[in-house]
Amino acid sequence: MCAELYAEIRYEYRIFLANLCLAVHREDLIPWCFEYTPAPPPSTLLPSSWESGTTIFATTPRHIAADRDTSQGPLERVFLVGEDLLAASTNTPQPKRPVGHVHIHGQVRYVTFYKDGTRKTVRLGTVAELPNEDEVRTLADEVIRTGATDRQAIHDILHPPHPEPTFAQFVNERFVPEFVEQGNLSHAGRCHYTSILKYVLPALGDAQLKDVGYENLRRLINEKKEEGYSWQTLKHIRNCISAIFRHAIERTHHHPGPNPARGIILPPKEVTRQRHAATVEQCRVLLAALPCHPRPAAREMVRLVICCSLSQAEFLALRWYYLNLEDEAVVVDGEMLAPRAARIRAGYYKGKFGRTKTPGRNRDVPLPSKVVEELKMLKARGHHVGPDDLVFCTKTGHHHMLKNITDRILNPIAARLGIKIAWHELRHTHSTLVQALGMSHLDAQANMGHLGGNMTLHYTHPDLERRRVVVEELSRLIAEPVGVNGSKPA
Repeated sequence: MCAELYAEIRYEYRIFLANLCLAVHREDLIPWCFEYTPAPPPSTLLPSSWESGTTIFATTPRHIAADRDTSQGPLERVFLVGEDLLAASTNTPQPKRPVGHVHIHGQVRYVTFYKDGTRKTVRLGTVAELPNEDEVRTLADEVIRTGATDRQAIHDILHPPHPEPTFAQFVNERFVPEFVEQGNLSHAGRCHYTSILKYVLPALGDAQLKDVGYENLRRLINEKKEEGYSWQTLKHIRNCISAIFRHAIERTHHHPGPNPARGIILPPKEVTRQRHAATVEQCRVLLAALPCHPRPAAREMVRLVICCSLSQAEFLALRWYYLNLEDEAVVVDGEMLAPRAARIRAGYYKGKFGRTKTPGRNRDVPLPSKVVEELKMLKARGHHVGPDDLVFCTKTGHHHMLKNITDRILNPIAARLGIKIAWHELRHTHSTLVQALGMSHLDAQANMGHLGGNMTLHYTHPDLERRRVVVEELSRLIAEPVGVNGSKPA
């Protein structure tokens, strides 16, 4: 193409020829289509030329057609300038994305592009590894920009190295939002982790997460032991730290592993308080002395815990909808609920209703005849007996403050009778008495909602009617008449 011919070619044809050169990847022919200056223009020329609309500035010849619409004015000169100079001098955005073609061959994604005049095809990954089209395009743009061709370079693009966080930064930015607040924890579980972190963060918070090891954790456990914390608190601290590192290793990849908390061996457990379970005789005397409805239904609560092993959180959250006090089975939440049984599905802890403490606590428990009788009387006398109303509630239908019932009713009466008992120890009483009456260990575990790891391997579905025989016998034993002040009749 000679200069005379170039001068005679109409402007529209020159545009067509330039685009044709771009289409066949012959950018070297573009100077024949336009007056082409490969060097940056003078700084004095740049602003005026740009405002006049007669000049296009591009970072590469392939961007000429993309940088400006030439339909409104003639394209006279094309300058190749650097990206930083173009952005700083003209306030124009950089090209949206590099030019390349993403395609699939078999089940593998590839990108094809031109680099330094050479056609290159780079493997990005399998369709299973890169299912999202937007992520594939972003990766392809980065590969074109950096010229990465080997697998390690592409892996570095996909998984850029994380900045090394401190222990406190990881806990506050990742562990608490992802595991504690949004994880599969009950309200009680979230409160538990929040309270235990108060012991952990002051000791380990400033250290880099990757630098926290076995020695740091062992030193923390020994310090807390010397400060007088119980063995159970030390166990909770170790388990909390283990959960943090497990999240860092398995979910966020901020720690290479292994989990340093797994090697922590706790000191020997020292029994500071003996577990206490009331006898049958003590249960009789206590139940006879406790008030019943319409005053706070303390007697009904205590009998329900002793016979059915409900925890404080469970009986405070119990609603009439989940009770079947009749002799026929009913459908509750799409599942059959046996006659004279309760379905435990919720708990109340520190001002909030939520799910039970663990999945094993979701269970059906048989209700003995005496408990059914008392609950029917409670329902007949009460004003809040709708399906969604609480079984044990105040006059206004709100939940009871159990501390008030404990301090004002249970503790004074138990102290007067010489009985040392607490709500949780009533569950120990249930476990002790039902197994003494012949209930199998597995049935007792199912009644209490304790499904341990070892037992789960052998445990199927317990027979509710088989458990009913024992709880009926327990209810009969503790319901024998006693004197007015809790003493046995002569």
